[in-house]
Amino acid sequence: MHERMPETPLQRFDASRHRGGRQAERAPCRQEAPASVHFQEEAQIIPWQSRALHAACSVSRDRFSFTQISFAFLALEGLGLVANSEDMEIAILGAGAIGSTFAYHLAKAGHAVTVIARGARLLQLRTDNAIVLVTGESAAVHVDAALDKTRPYDLVLVTVLAPQVEAVLPSLRDCAAKTVMFMFNTFEPLTRLREAVGAERFAFGFPSVIANIVEGGQLTSAIVTRGALSPVTDAVWGKVFTDAGIPCFVEADMESWLRTHAAVVVPVMTIGVVAHARKAGVSWAEARQSARAMNEGFQLVRRLGHSLTPSAIAVFSHLPSFLVTTLLWVASRFNLFRKMGAVGPREPRALIDEMSAVAPGQTLALLAIRP
Repeated sequence: MHERMPETPLQRFDASRHRGGRQAERAPCRQEAPASVHFQEEAQIIPWQSRALHAACSVSRDRFSFTQISFAFLALEGLGLVANSEDMEIAILGAGAIGSTFAYHLAKAGHAVTVIARGARLLQLRTDNAIVLVTGESAAVHVDAALDKTRPYDLVLVTVLAPQVEAVLPSLRDCAAKTVMFMFNTFEPLTRLREAVGAERFAFGFPSVIANIVEGGQLTSAIVTRGALSPVTDAVWGKVFTDAGIPCFVEADMESWLRTHAAVVVPVMTIGVVAHARKAGVSWAEARQSARAMNEGFQLVRRLGHSLTPSAIAVFSHLPSFLVTTLLWVASRFNLFRKMGAVGPREPRALIDEMSAVAPGQTLALLAIRP
């Protein structure tokens, strides 16, 4: 018989973490500059170690860059709280352009990636057994038609469109994954998703990526690496994505960020849809109508009690309507802007519907541009 060793302070910390829950121990963090400095060593964080990292972050509750967080990782590694990593097991639910972009980069970084797809995309991926770029480069992935609910993935990354989430929530609720991160445009409160998978497993992110799957199933994507990086709510997965080549920052108030983002992108996406279909820029009247819709979106976000986030958008919201109209009118004449409309009207339409449901009768300008 082995004598039972006394409980250590770290074990007591872990036990109290399980009793107290996960969400409250996360410290809000923000990045001050583009995440150009990567962590010195790969690291795998088990749940209580992740909480220790967030506790370290709480020293500064205003802003916290990934460069600073890297020092926290190194300090925790020195204390034996962070182990050298093995490959993470990641399932990506949604094999569209965004999900495929993350699958490609995470697989290239050495993680074991399973892509959940359906229809023609499933057949294409099963043929290739890889995410294939238009350049011919590829990254091998596993492919399944459904999420294996018994497999304890380190992460399930949900990149379907917001209207498709309801259909997959039962599987996500019952799955054995350690973390479930949702990643899509939405104006709805995040409470329902958090409660569905459990606060201790919930995370949210948004991809600062412009991507498309062309005919033949090949992927083309451009990742924002400076300025408007991808926000996430979890520093641990922010590090994993950053190390894989998708720079992230940790956003403390994701709901405000998402609603501000919706107010900006809905008019932009609708103009992109029109310009793409027309193969020409929008008229001055159409640009002016979209500028009014954007201003209405900003007002709605403020009425709901949110601050416009990030601060640059708050400054942008005070520009004269004539200037915003001019920017939209000119932008619609660039091919890059029109390519954004190639994905179709489904996403801006869904966002406008969500905004109207939150504030009935207060979104007339937004409804006027609904594609």
